Amino acid sequence: MTEREEFEVHFGIPIEQRRSPSAGGYAQREFQMMWAGWQASRRTTPDREAWQPVETAPKGPSIQLWVPALGIFVDGPWRGRWSYVANQWVLDTPFCEPDGRGVSVSEIHNPTHWMPLPPAPNGEKG
Repeated sequence: MTEREEFEVHFGIPIEQRRSPSAGGYAQREFQMMWAGWQASRRTTPDREAWQPVETAPKGPSIQLWVPALGIFVDGPWRGRWSYVANQWVLDTPFCEPDGRGVSVSEIHNPTHWMPLPPAPNGEKG
């Protein structure tokens, strides 16, 4: 399965919305932005730290999770720091940031992917 096919299956992109060459990939802007976010996340994370299915996430420490858009237009996926409490994911922070903007997340739920937080800086340059 190609990266694009994996993306389309994961997000349930309808067949009729897939790949419009004149629109640069997708007919709807929402899907174009989701694809751009998917590609960016894959480019910026080493394979050993890539986004992983939420089912494989550790249930103890605070981690980053990925939540697809909520049926409203946003310029990418939602991210935040979450903890696993009482058999559900609970947001640790009051805001998530799609493309760097702070947004209230009181209604965000159902994360789909996670990644470990990077190690803290140790003061050495490198």
